[in-house]
Amino acid sequence: MELTSRTIAAVAELDPTLLESSATRTLIELGAQFIDEVTDRYGSPDDPRWMSGTVETNVLMTYHNGGIDGHSSAGPLGDGVPRGVLLISAAMNRAAGREVIDPLLRATMFAAAAAHDHTQLCGRSLLPEGQQNDAYGDERLSADTARARCLDAGVPADVADLVALTIMATAFDPTSKAQNVDYDAGSERAILAQEITAAADLLSLTARRGPLGSLEMVCESLCLHQRGQLVQQNTRAFTAIYTPELLHAIGVCPELRSAFADGLVGQAKFFSGHRYSDSHIRQVCGAGIDDLFPGRENNVELLKIFHSLLRDHTPLEVWKVARNIAGYTTREGSSSLGIDSGLSAAALTVQSATTALSTDTVESPTPATSSDSGPVCDAGV
Repeated sequence: MELTSRTIAAVAELDPTLLESSATRTLIELGAQFIDEVTDRYGSPDDPRWMSGTVETNVLMTYHNGGIDGHSSAGPLGDGVPRGVLLISAAMNRAAGREVIDPLLRATMFAAAAAHDHTQLCGRSLLPEGQQNDAYGDERLSADTARARCLDAGVPADVADLVALTIMATAFDPTSKAQNVDYDAGSERAILAQEITAAADLLSLTARRGPLGSLEMVCESLCLHQRGQLVQQNTRAFTAIYTPELLHAIGVCPELRSAFADGLVGQAKFFSGHRYSDSHIRQVCGAGIDDLFPGRENNVELLKIFHSLLRDHTPLEVWKVARNIAGYTTREGSSSLGIDSGLSAAALTVQSATTALSTDTVESPTPATSSDSGPVCDAGV
């Protein structure tokens, strides 16, 4: 209930109109319930859960999680997708000089965003070209669940259908590297809902917390089959570890540390190269996502700096720098990583962030479970 209240409070601060009518409030309350359930399943950035699905097994969900600051969250410190749809809508309305995204559409997208990762680890809903789409992939299962729950709550069928369609827009095509906006969906309203929610799913590319999210994403990816389940292969006693412990394990295992560095290179390339599906957003308000939310170039440079820091510093130390940049509070103490501030805003940001760091401690919630021994590397180190 505490998380539900914090989610509702975040919406009240950001877009209070959505709590004024029963139609929109119902969708916001459904969204808050979905965020609760995602958090129960997958944890939060500081306290992720080990989870399995029909495709992936024993994955530490350091990125696809909830709480108040995870990928599926609405809190002000995070760059969660539910918060993102409201931020994009507000920015579009300001750019257009009028309300082009109305309250019901905003609430519909909030519910979809909150539910879009309700099911994880069951495979992609969009398979590579030449294969039939998987009817039981993550987004399809999440969309089916959200639609059914909307109908049970008395949401009109057309709105419930739009929630499901909007969730499917967040599916990522591994071949085209694009998201799944259906431009044949019919109405301009449906296309805008998809574009906005798909953009919110990747708004971290432009956000202050984005580089920290990249580190969390790389950690999670090293647990996946497509990366050889490197975490599971190189650690033992990992059933109760949380994010800092995982980063420590990565830092002391050469194979994991090398893969982590490679992952950061890939994240920088993705941040730089992704193209938002925002043609209808531009038509409606005269600006695209990168116009409305400048910050991507700085984040790309930050990721490159983080990668360079790994030559002399551990993944855990770099993570602490990223947390500081994202606005998290660390315990007292300092240990500069000796970064040359140079002339760029990104380098100056990193230099500033390191002055308040302690390499020994970091504020984190107590994990749900704890072990007497942390993760131990099985790679001969």
